[in-house]
Amino acid sequence: MVGSIEMGNNQSGRPPQSRLEVAILERDGKPYIALHLSTFSDALGWQVQKTIPFSSDKIAQLQRLLIESRLRLEDQSVTGQIIPFAQRPIQNTETRTASDSNSDSISPLERAG
Repeated sequence: MVGSIEMGNNQSGRPPQSRLEVAILERDGKPYIALHLSTFSDALGWQVQKTIPFSSDKIAQLQRLLIESRLRLEDQSVTGQIIPFAQRPIQNTETRTASDSNSDSISPLERAG
């Protein structure tokens, strides 16, 4: 085994109940990397529940995916999404007529009546 990572939230003070192990194994004379998901029980101790084998080129792809995922998480935690306010068109005051400026001083009730 190369190493392991304890999984889950361990704020209860209890030992971890699962871990991910990285191991270099051999099959048909060829080495490969395996990820083992293990769980713990008091009666049996650590037991491998799932093994995922990877060739070296697949590990490189997995590493790139993990790095990209981590960078996306870090980007989201630093910068939030910016939603721009809608822009109101600016009226050109030079093209307004005298009747336009008079209508600004008339209340909506006066216009209706």
